[in-house]
Amino acid sequence: MVILGSREERVKLLKAGFTGKDIEILYVFLNLFEVVGVDWQEMP
Repeated sequence: MVILGSREERVKLLKAGFTGKDIEILYVFLNLFEVVGVDWQEMP
């Protein structure tokens, strides 16, 4: 799933006051960030 992949999503952020650089950082962070499931109860 690509977040901020469409032009419309980026335009909404620009209209909300984000800069192009802000959107670029968000795009990289949100599309590379992965949540890993960890079961802390199973840890020794």
